[in-house]
Amino acid sequence: MSVKLQVRSRRLLGSLARPHLWSCVLALVIVIAQNAASMAGPLLIAIAIDDGIPNALNGNTSTLAWCVGAYFVSACANSFLLASFQRLSTRIGQDILLDLRQRIFRHVQRLSLSFHESYTSGKIISRLTADLDTINELLDDGLNKLLNAVLSLAGIGTLLLVLDLPLGLLVLAGFVPLVLITRWFQATSKRAYRFTRSAIAKVIVQFVETMNGMRAVQAFRREPRNQAIMDSLSGSYRDANVKAYEAIATYTASVRAVGNLSLAVVLGIGAWRVTGGGLELGVLTAFTLYLRRFYDPLDDLAMVTNSYSSASAALEKISGVLEEAPSVPEPLEPKPLPPGGRIVFDHVEFHYGPDTPVVLPEFSLTIPAGQTVALVGATGAGKSTVAKLVARFYDPSRGSVQLSGVDLRDVADEDLRAHVVMVTQENFLFAGSVADNIALGRPTAT
Repeated sequence: MSVKLQVRSRRLLGSLARPHLWSCVLALVIVIAQNAASMAGPLLIAIAIDDGIPNALNGNTSTLAWCVGAYFVSACANSFLLASFQRLSTRIGQDILLDLRQRIFRHVQRLSLSFHESYTSGKIISRLTADLDTINELLDDGLNKLLNAVLSLAGIGTLLLVLDLPLGLLVLAGFVPLVLITRWFQATSKRAYRFTRSAIAKVIVQFVETMNGMRAVQAFRREPRNQAIMDSLSGSYRDANVKAYEAIATYTASVRAVGNLSLAVVLGIGAWRVTGGGLELGVLTAFTLYLRRFYDPLDDLAMVTNSYSSASAALEKISGVLEEAPSVPEPLEPKPLPPGGRIVFDHVEFHYGPDTPVVLPEFSLTIPAGQTVALVGATGAGKSTVAKLVARFYDPSRGSVQLSGVDLRDVADEDLRAHVVMVTQENFLFAGSVADNIALGRPTAT
């Protein structure tokens, strides 16, 4: 099930990123150039210490001047390219979020009434708010940190081997425990954040239902019970977050421990080799500066992995909603409704699901055009269900409902809504004026 969720969420992410492919390529080029400018600094310091300063003491300052000028240029280029990348990546991220938010809202509006009766509004709100905010956190800063971390590790690792092969191999040996702890952290944080996404959705559902039903809550003195439920759900959400942050605390501490141990070993061995003449002081200086930078990206990578695990869990939830198919699909080849208006129930039977009892036993009924018909019966007899079948909020489990001789399954939804209107006994006021609500079905009405 976990693999299926990952495949589904990656497919969704690919469809969101595909329109921005060339912008992503440009962002990658910019961040590569920015990373190269950033990594030039320690190398220039090494050249200045080993060649520039000795030459300057002998009266030749050109090497030192060149190193200082190149360092200034690389620092300026680093700042400019970093700002350019952040502007571009922010634009890409916000465009992706806009697309995703529009997809969710558009898709949820198209889903059949049966979905909305089983999938609470609080869960939809959670998908559009809490889950999207989690993805926004990753896109906002995570992309920059991820690319810089990967490029820094690759670039600095190569430079460490070039500067001094024995010390470089010693540093890379420390990656063995880091790979193991990273795999543990990824698996642990992903499980934890799946719980957090489910937990926050339950909190929002409880809050929304309590606020919407406040009249009943106060009338039946439900406040203490609702508070107990909210406390329990909020506690579960807290516990899930605590587990996630315990994992990142363990991972970050492990990374820093390995980094500090590696730095201590390198300084000890490097100083011994410098005193023996086997290593130049500038090379050791550059090596230690690069080594400090080598482990810093791992902290960023931990934060990105943490954000990714949270965003991945959120994306799994969102992709689940987007893959919901309408139980009342649009016809592939819709038929126009001819004039008339006769309604025919042809051996209709209905139940809400394959494992639920029959709500409307098999019956047939013909209502000629222009005739007024009243259905009378006890609560639960199926009066509202008959009206919902005519409005095609549901399709019959067996038989067919026809309008003017055409099966409603073959009528386009827009055409059906233009001919069939259902006035429910539960009224709902949208935000706005009374006039706005009166004109809901026909905004151009006078």
